[in-house]
Amino acid sequence: MTTTPSIRPGSALGSPARPSSVTSDTAFTRGRTLGILARRYVVGPGLVDALAATQDFHDVGIACTVGHFAPVATQEATAVATTAKYLALATGLERAPATTWMEVDLSHVGLGVSPRFCQRQLRQVADRLPPGAQLQAGAEDSGRTDAVLEVVLGARRAGLPIRCTVQANLRRSPADVSRLLAAGVPIRLVMGGFPEPPALAWPRGRDTEAAFLRLAGQIHRAGGELAVATHDELLHEWARDQRPSPGVEMLLGVRPDLAAGLARRGHLRLYLPYGDGGDDYVAKRLVDTAAASRRPARHVTPESGTPGKVHCHDRS
Repeated sequence: MTTTPSIRPGSALGSPARPSSVTSDTAFTRGRTLGILARRYVVGPGLVDALAATQDFHDVGIACTVGHFAPVATQEATAVATTAKYLALATGLERAPATTWMEVDLSHVGLGVSPRFCQRQLRQVADRLPPGAQLQAGAEDSGRTDAVLEVVLGARRAGLPIRCTVQANLRRSPADVSRLLAAGVPIRLVMGGFPEPPALAWPRGRDTEAAFLRLAGQIHRAGGELAVATHDELLHEWARDQRPSPGVEMLLGVRPDLAAGLARRGHLRLYLPYGDGGDDYVAKRLVDTAAASRRPARHVTPESGTPGKVHCHDRS
């Protein structure tokens, strides 16, 4: 049974203590303090913790995607060692609810060695998955995007149950989305969390939010399978109003109040990470939680009823 109280449905989706003092320039002390804070965002150190959490959330109508903390692998030996852990996760999904998927960061399984090597590792993981489970390729910095697309599109051609994460802040993403749609790859759309030069990425805030909505509209109009992965109520509102309605994904521990409402409508998938070495991940989630708590409420006004063409208004 998981040792992480914050992942229990009643507390994780209810009213946990809000770290209101956290800001983007907070200096985090590594070690015990961050380890305690991690309980809100990480299900635990082991696979058994993750599997227990998937069942807990399934019992209240929430689907899960499980991920494992691992280092970027530029050497084959490191990639093979990490792949072994992903293989254990894929096998373990047999004991999870049938709606459970897994996330794989391709840079962890040898993308930096070569796309061909990475695809071989990915094939091993896919072969261990139970029927119906999906592999979700996680976000990477823009310098890896071409290689990510090569691996994802190759995996799709080989019949692997692959999904791809697209970052809305990248200026190249409309063209990448077109390639993924043409290949029939389901898309998980995120804002984008890597530092990028202005020539390659939209600024954070309204510019990226507008890009997100344009991309969501592009995918939806094309009939592609879409999940909007965001903690922004504006974008949840857009998704709710579409037919068919795209999936909504969130991260464990960020905006639990919002997650509770989505869960009651049966319209939520949570990302559940486990393992050691997640300090940077937890630090980012603390910043996300603080930023989300300060965001003013807004709404979407469609232009001529066209998805992706909207005005965003503050409700202040």
